[in-house]
Amino acid sequence: MSTQIEIAVYLDLSERRVRFLLTSGVLPTSKGRGGYDLDICRVAYIRYLRGIASGQIEKSAAGDESENEDFEKLIDEEKYRKIKRENDIEERGVIPLEEIVDVLQAVSKQAVSILEALPLNIKRRVPMLKAKDIEYIQLEIAKCRNAVGNIEVSQ
Repeated sequence: MSTQIEIAVYLDLSERRVRFLLTSGVLPTSKGRGGYDLDICRVAYIRYLRGIASGQIEKSAAGDESENEDFEKLIDEEKYRKIKRENDIEERGVIPLEEIVDVLQAVSKQAVSILEALPLNIKRRVPMLKAKDIEYIQLEIAKCRNAVGNIEVSQ
């Protein structure tokens, strides 16, 4: 004698599907706890499948909650998303993360060179600035560079 789980494994079905087949009368009821006969269940399931194949039993009327249909629907949705993503990239509606990272690296290199030259340019324009003021400007530029350097890209 077997349990519902063993029937599911034996017939290569989900437990949910076995429960449905039991409640709809396709598979015979148990004779006590764990009292399902695998051979009788196999024969009953084969007859059920033959009835569907011959048209004697309608698939929808039999309450076929086919997980394959759900799975196929998920696959179709994922294919749609993939094609949409490719079209968006092609039409420049979105930009891949790698390209964004490359652009930001190039921009940050340019910004660093401008920031590094800033204290000297300020000293040239305002000669009366003291060394302490220039050091303060350099300190603030270093803080900015460190903050930018600590940014991590997450996906």
